[in-house]
Amino acid sequence: MIDLLSLANVETVSIENRDETVTIYAKTTYHLANCPNCGGGLYKHGSREYRYTDTPLYMKPTTIQLNVHRYRCKVCKQVLSDHIACVDESRRCTNRLVQHIQSHCFRLTFSELSRQIGLSVNTIRNIAQDYLRAIFKTRLKPQPHPS
Repeated sequence: MIDLLSLANVETVSIENRDETVTIYAKTTYHLANCPNCGGGLYKHGSREYRYTDTPLYMKPTTIQLNVHRYRCKVCKQVLSDHIACVDESRRCTNRLVQHIQSHCFRLTFSELSRQIGLSVNTIRNIAQDYLRAIFKTRLKPQPHPS
């Protein structure tokens, strides 16, 4: 299968192209070897599916349904999941979608972006506000006074 996602440690399994949306079913290819907390061995403890919003594909809102491995540590008994570096866990979307919103939030209305992407207007507004804060923070650094 062609890898439409081009995301690190994520492999496309299948694609469902509906009238209004595109859903990409995928799985992680990265597997934890040892517990990051205590260094103990791990055993498989099932899997879990997560949904992340991604950049529009075929001019439709796109969702990635990602199957993530779960593990339990033999020593400390903690349940762990594969780390997925390409997603923003707090917003349940890919990092490239956040960058897409940041690059378009000053040209399009939040409502228009919401319709194109499939996220709520409030989520788009929060991403834009965080981006604006980051811009001001880097540009308004205190300058040393000349002596």
